[in-house]
Amino acid sequence: MAQCKTKYTTLLDLSRQAKVITGDTACFDGKIQAGIPFSGYPTGVDLTTVVETGIIDGENAILSGNSVTTLFDVANPISPNYSTIFSGATYSGKTWTNPVFSANTTFLSLPITPLSAETQTTPISWTLTQTGMTGDYVIGTEYTGYSVSYNFTINNLGDSITGLTGAVQVAYSAQSLDYKGPLDYISSKENITVENKLITNKLQVTHGADASTIGYVLKQSDSEGNVEWGPDTSGSTSNFTGNTSGNCINDLWVNNISGCTTDDLNIGSSSGNRINLTSDRIAFFSEDVVVRKDYNDITVLEVRNTDTGAEARASLGFAATGLGGVITNGVLTYIGENFNSVGTFQGQYLPNSLNLTTGGGAPADRANINIGPRSTTGETRFFSGGDNFDNSTYLGKFSPDGLYVKGNVGIGTDTPLSKIHVDGNILVANQSGSAQLTLSGSGVSDAAINFDNTGSATPFSQIVGQTFGAGSSGNIEFNTNPGAGLTKRMTISTGGRVGIGNINNNDIEQKLHVDEGNLLVDFTNAKFSTDLSGVSPITRISAKTSNNLVSMGVSTPGAGGMSLGCRGLTEPTFGGYGKQGDGYIYSSMDQNGLNIISQPTSPQTTEDYVRFYVGQNNGAEGTADLHIQGSGVTRGYIGIQTETPTTELDVNGDVNISGTLTVGTQIIGGTTTVDSSTDPNVNNVDVVFYTATAGGGTITLNSNMNVAGKKITLIRTSTVNSATLSGSGGAQINGSLTESLPVTVNSVVSCISDGTDWYCYENNVL
Repeated sequence: MAQCKTKYTTLLDLSRQAKVITGDTACFDGKIQAGIPFSGYPTGVDLTTVVETGIIDGENAILSGNSVTTLFDVANPISPNYSTIFSGATYSGKTWTNPVFSANTTFLSLPITPLSAETQTTPISWTLTQTGMTGDYVIGTEYTGYSVSYNFTINNLGDSITGLTGAVQVAYSAQSLDYKGPLDYISSKENITVENKLITNKLQVTHGADASTIGYVLKQSDSEGNVEWGPDTSGSTSNFTGNTSGNCINDLWVNNISGCTTDDLNIGSSSGNRINLTSDRIAFFSEDVVVRKDYNDITVLEVRNTDTGAEARASLGFAATGLGGVITNGVLTYIGENFNSVGTFQGQYLPNSLNLTTGGGAPADRANINIGPRSTTGETRFFSGGDNFDNSTYLGKFSPDGLYVKGNVGIGTDTPLSKIHVDGNILVANQSGSAQLTLSGSGVSDAAINFDNTGSATPFSQIVGQTFGAGSSGNIEFNTNPGAGLTKRMTISTGGRVGIGNINNNDIEQKLHVDEGNLLVDFTNAKFSTDLSGVSPITRISAKTSNNLVSMGVSTPGAGGMSLGCRGLTEPTFGGYGKQGDGYIYSSMDQNGLNIISQPTSPQTTEDYVRFYVGQNNGAEGTADLHIQGSGVTRGYIGIQTETPTTELDVNGDVNISGTLTVGTQIIGGTTTVDSSTDPNVNNVDVVFYTATAGGGTITLNSNMNVAGKKITLIRTSTVNSATLSGSGGAQINGSLTESLPVTVNSVVSCISDGTDWYCYENNVL
């Protein structure tokens, strides 16, 4: 290097001396460090690039608490504050199924009170989801995250609160602050000369390097010290003539290799591992692998093991290297008679046996075994022991048509009792369509599935497919054995009808026919059942608890429906069906009306009445409380406490009419208008409209109206003058002979008689 000029020799910071006159050389006394360690670069989320990507999930939960405590998700059965009150339909869907919502409540400002129930949002939780490389370093390129916003609806119940929490999980994405630029801290457009050592962790020479030169070494290529990539020939020391390159043999052509004698040629150690060639065989590794002719002049590849100990076996292995350098192999092994069932091969069947196995690596890396001919019509056949492979030893075959087995097949058993004998479970599956299991008898014979215990003479149950019409149709019968033999329990007929019980195919009358039996449909809250065996057959829908509404309904599309049912003693919701514990007949709002019909015969020979019984201990044995005649000239007559009405309405007892009774065109009772200043005497009315043009007048209730239960209404219509009310014949008004009427316009006074005196009260004015 040329001598540096003094003015360019410096111990100062490089950045203040970086400008150098063209053609001159800058010299620096001491070390120069360019750049910073990679760990010094920024990392993490770039908060200036945060983008909201949408809502992930949203749920509601019940909360409870007080001034010091807030509990969330108390409708969840695992909540420490759980109560069975939260198990009803009102709270359905008000629990958190997403654990993110319950986990993030620790971020909230607690407790939640009516004064602090504002929406709160957790900080964004970030996760590195995408990485890249800068040089040899892994860097983050993209982050995803989420936050949770909680909103509250609070009910203040004094010292405690209840309410609803709404949680929404929002997703975000952001870029990374990680450094992504080049790491070439020193770069030169021309050559760089180092007069002393160059020390580095890695050295990259790009010239002359590609995928085909992997494994090459750097070599000096000229007198100037330039290097290039070339093959490693450091292990070659012999000199050859022919097609050579230095000490490397690129190609070797051999017409003949002869040994020192006419008997054999050994390549390798004469006593150790070698290839031995003789006139009739090739032996590899002494006597372990031999290629020879046998006594029938047939070429044989023989793998020998001369060991007579516990490992007396010989193997022929095949190996292949697959994707990722994984080696799999298969082995053809003959186990000798002295084999002791140790090591990899174990089991009582292995001595004196030929085995085709796989091996190499973990079980997941081991190879498969394929056996079969390449011919499209070829067969893979199996034979038992013997000198000859003929019909006497023929066991079966694999052919293009499938598997044929001459005898019985045992799966899970080596002593099969039938053509197929399975000791274990059976799965029939079709990965590309519907699975099908076919049982076929001879000709048009029935087919059956028997269920029995091993050694049992009679099945404990049976499914039979019966054929009819020369095999063109059939039914299915199900049988069980109660102990005395098989008994038919159910039949599915040829016509698609189901008969339950011991009933023949042709005797099944409906889609479901139960012979000599009842029905039971049982569910969590209720059950449907029949009891037809007694003298009083019944069909029943019954609830299992007293808080249910039970009904049997009928409906038509668009026209509503009606139901017959009962309301449970503690049923909390359906007050429109009556009191708790009431039975009901209900016609929906969409229905036009409700009809109760007693249809007569033609000609009519039945009474066809309609009767109602209320609160009678003997039910319909006594006189009906309400009777509607259904036949004869009195059809349609209504009797109350009588079943022989002689008029359209026949009442056997008293009648109390609080309003107006109109007979024909005559009103019984009715209304009147009076001026109290004239001291009127009112009679035979129900409503009195009164004025008071002058004070001091008295309205007198006639004694003829003083009948127990009689009600009179007095209505003030105008003026503010005073008026007085009295009863004739010494009758008192609220304990006095007279009582002042109110002066407020539109005020109402109601009076009721007990047969002797009047009792009056004032109603409120709107």
